[in-house]
Amino acid sequence: SQGAGAVVAVIDRGVDSTTPHLRGQLVRGAGVGPDAATDGWRDDDPDGHGTAMAGLIAGRAADGAPEVRGIAPAARILPISTGVEADSAEVAVAIHRAIDLGAGVISLSLGSAGDATADERKAVAFALAHDVVVVASAGNTDTGDTDINSPANIPGVVAVTGSTAQGGFWRGSVQGAQAVIAAPAPGIRAPVPTRVSPDGLDTGSGTSNSAAIVAGVVALIRSARPELDAPNVIERLLATARDAGPRGRDVEFGFGIVDPVAALTRPVPVVTSNPLLAAPTRWGAPGQP
Repeated sequence: SQGAGAVVAVIDRGVDSTTPHLRGQLVRGAGVGPDAATDGWRDDDPDGHGTAMAGLIAGRAADGAPEVRGIAPAARILPISTGVEADSAEVAVAIHRAIDLGAGVISLSLGSAGDATADERKAVAFALAHDVVVVASAGNTDTGDTDINSPANIPGVVAVTGSTAQGGFWRGSVQGAQAVIAAPAPGIRAPVPTRVSPDGLDTGSGTSNSAAIVAGVVALIRSARPELDAPNVIERLLATARDAGPRGRDVEFGFGIVDPVAALTRPVPVVTSNPLLAAPTRWGAPGQP
């Protein structure tokens, strides 16, 4: 799978449509707030954050540009821009807009400290009711985060923490009981606007990267297995993750480190409901060690 047919909404500060690695990858998105690009095709982040996340998901090789490819290079990116700044209200509206415009996956490499607002919870519930997989970054300690951020801490959302290249836990990532899965976080190379870096690439670290990578894996699954609904896509992520840390689900890795090949190929029993909405116990979901 390369993600063909999958549409991934990137809720961020927009995506630079002139970036060579994303040429032809964007569909018309939307802007939330008066300072946002109405189609999402402009990156208002000084570091090109939205462009980098889109590139991690669906970047492609480009003539004359340094080699870099996203996880799902045949997927399409639906940019939903919140403009220069984003608050919880704008994030909630952005989730609704992404669903209205046909996203099957929503990638949120952003978050706010504390509990989710009622609007955010309603937006996530709306997404789950419309067969959309919502992926969000857990948060980073260097920005002062101490617990898993909102909207990652909303039940049903795939909350992504950070792992290292050696398969350890990245200490720049927050941890918590809501952790669902981990993916690489530090030292990730991604496309950015040339105003940020002359060669159009930059290296960064954070659970933003981790969430984008998992969103790309979800796009691969949705493309290869279009008959699967969102709960079964999520079940594949969890059941095939490489266990790390304490046995079973834990506060650092969640169910483990994402394994794209296993998620695409390993037999996984069908479920009838979102596994992240199972009644929690002290140690996680029922039936876990």
